[in-house]
Amino acid sequence: AYLTAALDAYAKYGEASAWLRAPSNATLAKAKPAALRRLMMSVLDYKGRTLYFGPRAADEAATALRREKTSKGRTTFSDPGPAWTRTFRTVKAPTVFVLDKKSAKASVRFAYPQPPLERDARPLARLYTQVLSGNMSALVFQELRESTGLAYSASARVSPGRTPKDASALFGVLNTQADKTPEAVTRFLALLERTNLPEARIAEAKESLDHEFRSSRIDPRWLGYNVVAWSDLDEPDDPRPRAWARIQAADAEALSAFASGWTDVPVLFAIVGDRDRIGLDALRKVGEVREVKAETLFGYGPFPAR
Repeated sequence: AYLTAALDAYAKYGEASAWLRAPSNATLAKAKPAALRRLMMSVLDYKGRTLYFGPRAADEAATALRREKTSKGRTTFSDPGPAWTRTFRTVKAPTVFVLDKKSAKASVRFAYPQPPLERDARPLARLYTQVLSGNMSALVFQELRESTGLAYSASARVSPGRTPKDASALFGVLNTQADKTPEAVTRFLALLERTNLPEARIAEAKESLDHEFRSSRIDPRWLGYNVVAWSDLDEPDDPRPRAWARIQAADAEALSAFASGWTDVPVLFAIVGDRDRIGLDALRKVGEVREVKAETLFGYGPFPAR
């Protein structure tokens, strides 16, 4: 699982992968407890957001949770700088990153990177995701597992990103027998290139989401996290009523128009499997194959000898 996640992040983000940004073993070996304590305590010197759930009124909670840091009689906190914005690796052609692992199964992840998604398109992204992989009767699972037996599991989703500045993407996940990898990948991509989405599946997806919107309830303990997430998306209030209305108003033509264009950009693949069985020559028809070593994916460096 770690290898798949690390290769996936490397394929999507390159040197910006979080697995490569972790401190190396050499750095950790040199770390001193006092310096680490100062570093952890310095977190309180920065601006931040505090979430509270409990019996206190808002004003009372704000007073109890107030942090003070004074300098020359003024309350001041350091600016942590801009938050991370998601950007994907830039490639000129479809690219397949392969990590050799002797196994009967191949784990496949891929992404079609796209620019940030407009606010009005986010509800359609959710509806399209529901059509593709909302449940076991959805399009991707039925076509790749139930109808053809090409996958143990398969799913696809549109990821709008955490903020309006984040790049969006159409993500896919596939687990299959190693020797079925090229055929399963080809079928998967062809499925996503379809723009004439079946009206029956769209109607089923809309009904499913309608039930979800009507019956789901945010646990009060999690309300703060939802408000922060909405704020990060520049939503002035709860976006769910607007999303529900947009989804219910969408017809097959509107959703098919939204679905078109996602696969018009070079795809980024991450495949962990036995290189002698997954068919590298066949995968070269999908894109340029780049074989990657495990040590390339992690920033830890060599581990101390025991």
